Amino acid sequence: MKLLDRIDEQIRVRMRDGNKAAKKYDDLIRGFSNEEAQYPLHIVEIDHTQLDMDVIDESGLVIGRPWITLGIDVFSRMVWCMYVSFEPPSANVVRKAIQQGVFFKRVKEKYDLFNEWEVFGIPTVFLLDNGKDFRSIAVRRMINETLRSNVRYRPRKTPEYGAAIERLFGTLNSKLIHRLNGTRKSSVSTLGEYKPDEEAVFTLEDIRELLTMYIVDQYQMSPHRGLPSSADRPITRWVDGINKVGYPDFVTLEEKETYSLELLPVVMKPYTRDGVRLNNRLYKLDKLSHLIGPRSTKYKVKYDIDDISCIYIQPSDSAEYVEVPAVLPSADELKGMNAYLWKLICEESREEANEKANRIPGTKSVRNAKLALQQRVQQKLKRGRKARQMAKRANMELKVGQPQSGKPLEYTPSLEQLADAVKKSVQRKKEVEEA
Repeated sequence: MKLLDRIDEQIRVRMRDGNKAAKKYDDLIRGFSNEEAQYPLHIVEIDHTQLDMDVIDESGLVIGRPWITLGIDVFSRMVWCMYVSFEPPSANVVRKAIQQGVFFKRVKEKYDLFNEWEVFGIPTVFLLDNGKDFRSIAVRRMINETLRSNVRYRPRKTPEYGAAIERLFGTLNSKLIHRLNGTRKSSVSTLGEYKPDEEAVFTLEDIRELLTMYIVDQYQMSPHRGLPSSADRPITRWVDGINKVGYPDFVTLEEKETYSLELLPVVMKPYTRDGVRLNNRLYKLDKLSHLIGPRSTKYKVKYDIDDISCIYIQPSDSAEYVEVPAVLPSADELKGMNAYLWKLICEESREEANEKANRIPGTKSVRNAKLALQQRVQQKLKRGRKARQMAKRANMELKVGQPQSGKPLEYTPSLEQLADAVKKSVQRKKEVEEA
């Protein structure tokens, strides 16, 4: 036997090709190993990606590709959280995903599923990549202070540390998304003559429903190569872990409202005679007049990016937050409006009225600017999907004419057709023809 043959193969590979080439011998094959994740929700990986498919709006016009944020429990490979929208990765998106993961999901009745989405609770460790959305102060505060969990970031240029979540993205694409009408598949070359724009028939809510059905009724019930043979299905591994160590910490229904408030972003603001000024809006409540003081005295203020009609302020002598409505513009004018739409309205207001950058738009100007913005977006809807994405993200209700794809406006996929698309993996066009 040659001397070289006596040397262990792993050592030979490391000497010849370096440590990077020898990573195939490491225990860390698919992210953190099952040996490191000791129990359910010990380690949860979270990441974002754009889905490989186009979706339409309620009018039938193609909007584009939505973003999906997923969290996976490394121990069991159960999906802990999911958030799908047109909002690009941000601290707000991470918050929405974390909320969905922590709270009870209750999707069985909502979507008429065979099973319930049983995963909920507070993870011990969050494993995140190095994107600025994950490294933001707001996200770290949510995890460290509100949930009292730990944050771990993947080492740079080591994708294998997040391979569990990356593999989940691949599974969802290959088993579901790439089999639906409107798919862009994995590359342009695999599309051939297939035109996603013309074949898209699913709305954003349809995709949420399909993904939920697949995750709950198929993925978590199917064998997973990353799990031990003694419990090779995510649901089995999850139940085994729960039986051994008990449920992770979780939020009760009575605590849900409190946690929802605590997870909101926070800023320190003074309470003046005008109230609280936040992003060019004023919030005020008469019973809080005792808080009026110098600008150097500041209070904790919570705000919801998805509803800017009110804020929540914590007086220094209380552990509770008090809801404070908007007064300029009024809460009624801002009800249900998100920060993205407000930003667009302010830009429109400045452009149309030539207002100064620090001037607060009054109720009348907000209404006029919103109308002007809707009219402008309306004109652009048929010409570009970017305008349609903007309208969707801003929750603007706009109507258009005949859809670009040529599909009839009254066509809406039924729940049975959606289920068939997932469970039988047949082409949507064939379903419509057989219906």
